[in-house]
Amino acid sequence: MEIEEGKSISIQNIVSYTKYKIEKKRGEYKAHFTIHFDGKVSESGGLDLTDEKNIKKVEKALEEEISARALALVENFKTLKVDPLGLGDKARQKGVFKKTEWEEQYPNLPVTIETQVHVVQSGIAE
Repeated sequence: MEIEEGKSISIQNIVSYTKYKIEKKRGEYKAHFTIHFDGKVSESGGLDLTDEKNIKKVEKALEEEISARALALVENFKTLKVDPLGLGDKARQKGVFKKTEWEEQYPNLPVTIETQVHVVQSGIAE
């Protein structure tokens, strides 16, 4: 991932998981995803990772990148009218599901994605 002009870093996933929920308010469905990612910087691209400010910069950039890619993926699923994430099943489990409403609203389903990144190791002894 490019962190700034001419500086790229490589981050290895250590642990990640996603939580999501479906809500229905006033007849409208909404989806919210929370992505947790713990990673290790394997290549710093010349960035000084002994500086906490730089670590925070990496975390913020990665949060934005993951959120953008995840949202693009979900939007692609909606365009194709496929539900590999099981959002419809999740809505049905919560008892807020009406199949006809869901099928109508799924292509325009409002989706929010929150990403929380934590760089747990950077290859430097602290």
